[in-house]
Amino acid sequence: MSFLSKFIRLIFGFCIIFLILSGGLGSVQRAGGLLFVSIVCTAGIGLLLWFPLSYMVGTLAFKILKIDQNKKVSIELTKKITNNTQAIVNFIIHAQQSGYSGSEIERVLKENGWSDSDIKDAFLSIKR
Repeated sequence: MSFLSKFIRLIFGFCIIFLILSGGLGSVQRAGGLLFVSIVCTAGIGLLLWFPLSYMVGTLAFKILKIDQNKKVSIELTKKITNNTQAIVNFIIHAQQSGYSGSEIERVLKENGWSDSDIKDAFLSIKR
């Protein structure tokens, strides 16, 4: 996972925590005050709590909302693959992790010149 992806999760989680604190404490000023005091009055040691907590909340929120920053599997990727089963297997695994269905993957592979037998062999080797 890239630094930017981790940073986005951290910020997203911090915003969620801030909103929850604002609701629980009754105002944005109180939530901001609590965060300020917990960070400044501890000379920054409070960040050892807020950073990991924010990252975990952000990651959890991304999973719940099914936000996948890596869902950029390009159809062009199949054009760059060399003609062997391992390349197809790698493509299928990556596409499945990105949320594409088996039928979508199979269609893309066929459109890019892969034979039915190569595609079938690749899917079978993944299921083993």
